[in-house]
Amino acid sequence: MVAGLVSLLGLGGATATRAAEPIAAKQVYLFFVFSDPRPGREAAYARWFADRRHTDRATEAPGVMGVQHYVPGPELRHAPMNTPRDLVLYTLATAQAQRSAEAVTRLGDAGDAWPGPEIATVTTATYRALSPPINGVGGEPAGAKPGVAARYAVLAFHSVVTGQDDSFNSWYDAVHLPELLANPGVVSGQRGVRSPVQFGPASETSPRYLMLLRIATSDVPAVFKGILKGGPPSPAIDRAHSYGFTYQAANP
Repeated sequence: MVAGLVSLLGLGGATATRAAEPIAAKQVYLFFVFSDPRPGREAAYARWFADRRHTDRATEAPGVMGVQHYVPGPELRHAPMNTPRDLVLYTLATAQAQRSAEAVTRLGDAGDAWPGPEIATVTTATYRALSPPINGVGGEPAGAKPGVAARYAVLAFHSVVTGQDDSFNSWYDAVHLPELLANPGVVSGQRGVRSPVQFGPASETSPRYLMLLRIATSDVPAVFKGILKGGPPSPAIDRAHSYGFTYQAANP
């Protein structure tokens, strides 16, 4: 499972003001917590998520700026594994990643930040943002079904063929990301790289690169149809060890 598969601050969730740190030294981190209920503990698991105080308390950790709960949405492509039942995404901005990681871990061990091991299986992954979110064209695709727009996070985790990082990054920045952002319904995109400082019970096998595509639409299949018309993937991608998930925001 992925420690891992959204502007996250712009997509809602709790926010908090933190003590000042040297602005130039701050880095943005995206901390993903994926979970599934243990058999027979579904009711306790659901109660944990219904009590938003658990995730809200995580904003007490140094650097935590936002939190958003997601549930599985329609997949952009066939996923090679089951999509975890819940995702909680924490956004952090800090110059002291290790300090923030230790504080978040203490909260998780106390039953906040993520559900406890007695009711859930949990895996996590932490990525350092390579840039701020880059705006997409937004709006709705032509002919989109009317309705209330929902917010989605398409998460793509990429491993790269050995020695092909430069080729992969050049293709993503110059070709693929502009392609994605040009699709109506796409609000923004943001790339990340696996952080050497991992928050929580991280998997040792999560891919090196992350792409967060944020979508707001009343007709997500129509948005996906446009995305899938894009060009071929880079041969630098290790496709056997890359995967993605789509999640929908669980609350405003």
